[in-house]
Amino acid sequence: DDKTTEKEESLSYIVREAFRGAVKNLNEDWGTFSEKWAWGKVRGTDISHLGLIPGFGREDLFTGGNSHVINAIKKSHGPSWRMVVEMGPEVKAWGIYPGGQSGNPGSRYYDNGVKDWVEGEIYELLYLQSPDEKRPGIQGITVLGGER
Repeated sequence: DDKTTEKEESLSYIVREAFRGAVKNLNEDWGTFSEKWAWGKVRGTDISHLGLIPGFGREDLFTGGNSHVINAIKKSHGPSWRMVVEMGPEVKAWGIYPGGQSGNPGSRYYDNGVKDWVEGEIYELLYLQSPDEKRPGIQGITVLGGER
């Protein structure tokens, strides 16, 4: 019951009125029910440049999720890495982050992973058993702290 009114309201009445009010607000903000009401369009997601340089990020990306679900994305922040790991004798893993392979804004790889990240795609991650192992898909090798 809403104690601020003289009338005694039932739970079902309050829920119906809340729903009607929500629909009224959505109609005022987004027009009649259509694709414009889709959560990913209403909320959108922005991936800002790490230095917050305007024009170097990606804005209004169509993403699902919210702060209380596995895909915990909000308007301006969320998990930066998705990863799925299959445990077993041979570990297999897939992952993606919302960016690209290059930190150079002039590179075609600057934001080449954003579209797939938005669509929920993931890439196979290669785990080598030794530095000399050859696997399809390896484009190059970087060795840290030693000679090769």
